[in-house]
Amino acid sequence: MTAPKGPSDSNQLAKSMIDIATGQQPSPVDSRPAPVALDGAPAHAASIAPERRAEITKKATKECGERKSPAVKRG
Repeated sequence: MTAPKGPSDSNQLAKSMIDIATGQQPSPVDSRPAPVALDGAPAHAASIAPERRAEITKKATKECGERKSPAVKRG
């Protein structure tokens, strides 16, 4: 996405900056949509039952424990 082009004349640019700063003209940044509050993992966690989340947690904990390598003895 390309940014909107501003005025090429320095006086027009200065006036548009003052207008934005004083609220007389909306900022180009204000025209972007707000980000979605729940996205990704939090949205997924909110959509599944607590019992299912517990099952997933137990499975992940078990698999993580099995994957760890034994301690290396240094001597």
